[in-house]
Amino acid sequence: MNRILPLLASMLFMAALAPPALADRGEARLDALFARLKATSTLDEAQAVERDIWRSWYAHENPEVERIMRGGRENFGHGDRVAARIAFGRALTIDPEYAEAWNARATAHYVLGDCERALADIEQVLALEPRHFGALAGRGLCLEREDKPLAAMRAYEQSLAIHPHQPTTAARLAALEDLMGERDI
Repeated sequence: MNRILPLLASMLFMAALAPPALADRGEARLDALFARLKATSTLDEAQAVERDIWRSWYAHENPEVERIMRGGRENFGHGDRVAARIAFGRALTIDPEYAEAWNARATAHYVLGDCERALADIEQVLALEPRHFGALAGRGLCLEREDKPLAAMRAYEQSLAIHPHQPTTAARLAALEDLMGERDI
């Protein structure tokens, strides 16, 4: 658990530190990025494509939404998860179709210990962007926390099917596979 919080924070920070992109949630661009992600053969190459995907997900055509999200990520990074969650919710009141605001708020819910709300927000993310490997990995973390290892394993497998080069997600899946193997004995 103690290793999971820094992972979530670093994922949020990585996306926050990415240079702002033009508003581009276009399917054609994302389709091309996901095709490249599947074709990558090295972790470095996959991480570069992943950064481009996160930039695309974070981009929003409304500067006010981008400002609110940036403030939420800053709050999150400074440890004020409640303020971050509120900011991400404000972004959603402006654009309830913005998958990354749902994902960011799900992350804040998770870190604040509210898996029920995190999972509800993750469902919204996946309804808007079914390829959101971060939301699927987040679903796995929540299900692990709720002691639902088989469901968590399925979520991690779904995430890795989309983005095979996720060392932390692969490690979580392997740990659960080991755990389940021990439970069968």
